Amino acid sequence: MKATGISIPLLFGSLMLYNKIINDNSNLSAPEKVMGRYLYKHNNKLLLSNVLDNERSHNIFYYIINNIFNNIRMFINFYLNIKKVKSKDILKEYTILFFHSYNVDRFLQSRNIKTYSERLKEMYKQINKDNNVNVIYIPLDNKLMFNIKHFSNMNNWYSVLFHDKEHILKLIKKYNIMNIPTMVLLDRNMNIINDNINYLLLYDNQGFPYKHINNFTYIKHVYDKNNNQYNLKNLNSDYIFFYFNNSKDNKQDIQTLLKIKKKLAQKNIKLDIIFIRDIERKITQNEKSEKNEKNENNMLDTTNQKDQEGISKNNNKLKVDEKDKNKLRINDNNNNNNNNNNKHGVDNNDTMHNNQNNNMPMEDYLDDVYYLGNLENNVIYKLLLYDIFDVTFKPISILVNKKGNLLNKYINVSKKEK
Repeated sequence: MKATGISIPLLFGSLMLYNKIINDNSNLSAPEKVMGRYLYKHNNKLLLSNVLDNERSHNIFYYIINNIFNNIRMFINFYLNIKKVKSKDILKEYTILFFHSYNVDRFLQSRNIKTYSERLKEMYKQINKDNNVNVIYIPLDNKLMFNIKHFSNMNNWYSVLFHDKEHILKLIKKYNIMNIPTMVLLDRNMNIINDNINYLLLYDNQGFPYKHINNFTYIKHVYDKNNNQYNLKNLNSDYIFFYFNNSKDNKQDIQTLLKIKKKLAQKNIKLDIIFIRDIERKITQNEKSEKNEKNENNMLDTTNQKDQEGISKNNNKLKVDEKDKNKLRINDNNNNNNNNNNKHGVDNNDTMHNNQNNNMPMEDYLDDVYYLGNLENNVIYKLLLYDIFDVTFKPISILVNKKGNLLNKYINVSKKEK
């Protein structure tokens, strides 16, 4: 009895000591601290999952039975074929932590939109030509089957262990993950190169691994209201305000920034303003149809009135004599010559040349404010700027210095005039 009474505490003590040694993180390598001791390794034996396989069918009974069968089959297949590898043994020059959710890709595919996983597969071929890039999937879904289905559809990549939710939460907190998906780029020592390369990859995969970028890297040129192009570096600005607009008309904010610009100019401080329009929402097919119907009705209502006005105008039209025609020709020639001279003057300027872009709606643009030109309509480019400047809400004014360093962010800039 005495031996048994002593052996039980010794057994528990030994288990506690063993558990402490196993979970001791002090001796972990840099990859192990980030990715854990072990990772799942994707292989071709895993069953591919249809992201839409959970969509309900009209036959509820068939849906339930089929769903249960597919889930059991995938679950068994996964744990029979998945391989575990030591994270310290698969280290490469670059590592992408791919924080993602099965539900996001499922939503995109249900609307016939290419998923982020598919996009990354395509870009991975470009950035991994030297076989020096690892992708580590960090699942953000709570359901185990979602993790299995999502990872099964991925490339020959790795994943953190699905059951280690505590470690996944630590990674989310460590890298301040706010958006899904997010791709964090790390170097060999697990130091952060860039904390969000989602749209960098989409916009410029040739620039990988983005070691020497700043807030100005992807803003080469800006445009004035007359659609003239300027090299950003040649503006020689002491400070630049980037104003990220929302869907509303915020002219008061812009007027305030222009007043600030004038005040600073009196102190020989050069401030420039770059206005970035909000991303326009695409009109759906139903909205287009409704709009067309309204336009057709309006046209029918005004047809007779326009016809009558046209007849009266034709009856009152005056004939132009030969002298007037000659005068008009002379004036047209003079205008053409002036336009050509102006164009040559612009071309000779080192900081400015005429931009042939007729898609820009310039009527609402202001003097002394710059714009993005033909990139106004590039959604990926604007999303890239949102990532670079960490824009999470709009409108917002972001002040940077001539080196591109972010100095401050202002909400309700109209109240900051002082």
